[in-house]
Amino acid sequence: MKKVKRERHSLYRKCDRFAVAKGSKFEQKGYDFSKNADKDVIKRKIARLYFSKIRVDPQKYEEIDIEGTEEFDLEGIKPDDLYLVGTYYKTKALIISTDNKLINVLKSKNIPCKLRHVFLQEYL
Repeated sequence: MKKVKRERHSLYRKCDRFAVAKGSKFEQKGYDFSKNADKDVIKRKIARLYFSKIRVDPQKYEEIDIEGTEEFDLEGIKPDDLYLVGTYYKTKALIISTDNKLINVLKSKNIPCKLRHVFLQEYL
């Protein structure tokens, strides 16, 4: 397999925006990652880039209030993942996840989604 040279900080340089549910599990994961990154130089750089360049930039990050989101079919979706579906219904943005089962359920409901590794291969 041929290696592709990736530009430093290419995620930041692209003009796409993250849509994240306010108070969601994803937001908590970001804060937890940052708190635990002090012993790993690479993780610390990732956390610094995320919080100093992406998280504070309204062109890169949008916090979505999903309260009052329309009703949707919950069958097969774990309670911990409901924020993803709520964010989709507010934004119509692609859902990206590492959870194969969730991706299969979302596809069965015709909700656009991709596994994270597939998305990143195509994106970068």
